Amino acid sequence: MMSLGRPVVPDIQSGMSLEQAGEAIEQAELTPHHDESTDEYSADVEQGAVISVSPQPGTQVNIGANVTIVLSKGPEPTPVPSVAGMPRDQAFTTLQEAGFEPYDAGEEFNADVAGGHVVRTDPAGEETLDQGQRVGVYVSNAVDVPDVQGRPLHDARQLLSDAGLRVAGGGDEGEDEGPPGRGWGRDRFTFVVGQNPEPGTRVEPGSEVDLETLP
Repeated sequence: MMSLGRPVVPDIQSGMSLEQAGEAIEQAELTPHHDESTDEYSADVEQGAVISVSPQPGTQVNIGANVTIVLSKGPEPTPVPSVAGMPRDQAFTTLQEAGFEPYDAGEEFNADVAGGHVVRTDPAGEETLDQGQRVGVYVSNAVDVPDVQGRPLHDARQLLSDAGLRVAGGGDEGEDEGPPGRGWGRDRFTFVVGQNPEPGTRVEPGSEVDLETLP
């Protein structure tokens, strides 16, 4: 049987401040104690507010006994989703659904990542971060070299130019006179029989493609 007159741990409500909890414990002739190592993450209790006390409220203890106050560390940091290789828009959606704020951090060349797809994020994928934080998204500006072999030189030059690439070799020679944009003159009867880099190779924007032509 418990002795009469022993103090009882007061009713400390979740969400109280550390100061409020400490005052209530002292008024009960007990000793408030806070150890950061016992604090816990909580999505429901504001950072720095009380989650619980130990012993629990209502427990009868000796006068002057320690009552440990557990505070909230706020929401637990969340790993940044790994979005490398995803299309830019899909990556943004994935990051937003995870509670982060993605932004365009710039373009980088990466031969292993298709243009318009994500090269990396900053912070990197799997790093933990508080929700609501900004995450920079770097997108590949790689260009896939189009296949122009077997095409008239005029068409090949246009395709490469549209892809943001420069033409070398047979493509450096101009057209003979003829209606503009129609591929008349020498280019009309000159065909591409080889190219370097090969079709499908990923290169930086503005890269040069060497063409081998006949005749």
